[in-house]
Formats: sequence, C-alpha cells, structure tokens
Amino acid sequence: MTERLIDGARYGHIQMIRLGAALRERIDRLRRDEAGQTSTEYLMIVGLMAAVILLAFVTFFWDTVKGAASEWSAKVAKAIRGENIQ
Repeated sequence: MTERLIDGARYGHIQMIRLGAALRERIDRLRRDEAGQTSTEYLMIVGLMAAVILLAFVTFFWDTVKGAASEWSAKVAKAIRGENIQ
C-alpha cells in the first residue's frame, strides 16, 4: 500500500515536471514568435509608398516641376565641381 502511494507521488511529480517544461517551451515560443509586422517590413512599406507617391507626383506634375528640377540639378552639379565657392 505504501509503495503504491509513493509511486503515485512520483508519477504526480514527474507529470508536474513535464507540465512545467511544456509551459516553459510554450512561453519561449511565444516570446520568439513575431506574428505581427517587424520594423523592417514597416520601413519597406514606407519606402514603397514614398516611391509610388514620387512617381505619381513626377508623372502628373512634370511640366510644372521641370524647370525647378533642372535648375536645382545644375546648382548641385556646380557645387560638386566646386564652382561659385567663396
């Protein structure tokens, strides 16, 4: 009779150890799992949105922006060559 109680207690102890290990494993898996968006994905989405907006802006407003863009690029080219530095 006493041996059955001891065996039962051992069995319960083993089951508690297994349960604790399984619980730790699940918690670790939850901590490592990234079910949502990561910051890299957000940056990629923002970059794609900026590219689409820039493309649409240039496509629809190029006639208006063309003069300013060419003037700006000429100024940048002069700055790179070192002209007009005082």
